[in-house]
Amino acid sequence: MEIGQRPLNGYADRVSVRPGETIRFFVSCDGPARYDARLVRLICADDNPKGAPFSEEPIDTPLSGNHSGKNQVIHAGSHGLVPSAPEFECSDGFTLQALVMATTPENGRQGIIGTWSQTEHTGASLVVGDDGAAGLVVGDGKASVWITTGVPLVKRAWYRLAASYDRTSGSAVLVQEPLDGGHGTTR
Repeated sequence: MEIGQRPLNGYADRVSVRPGETIRFFVSCDGPARYDARLVRLICADDNPKGAPFSEEPIDTPLSGNHSGKNQVIHAGSHGLVPSAPEFECSDGFTLQALVMATTPENGRQGIIGTWSQTEHTGASLVVGDDGAAGLVVGDGKASVWITTGVPLVKRAWYRLAASYDRTSGSAVLVQEPLDGGHGTTR
């Protein structure tokens, strides 16, 4: 495998910067120990064949050049565990929100954030549903309700997902907002 063809994974510590600001990149290499990197300004990232052609402009930075790399083993899926507390019981209702990149929306039901217990049918969670769309599940142990936007998430696209539930009225709001604009998705 040639250096330019091996898998690289990486992310930046910020979504965007202005001239003079600092951004850090974290890269994991699976293969040879060196890689080339450069920062570019996207002039046109439209991948529509009928649109303007893809265009980028290199930016001269200390990042440009050949770098040593190593394989940084990570466990797939970001997660955190928050111990149960009375403050999280949300007897009147709640709002859950997350910024997510949909990496595997086709893999069926996946939890994003919440307290849902599949065995007890209690709690509430913002989820990716069996249909690949954002969903909300709420249950009290006697009954549970699943709602979905019905619009499958696009793989490797960023979204703001949010759900609000009012226990008194029984009403719920579910939001699946693409954060695209030409710079929120990967090619």
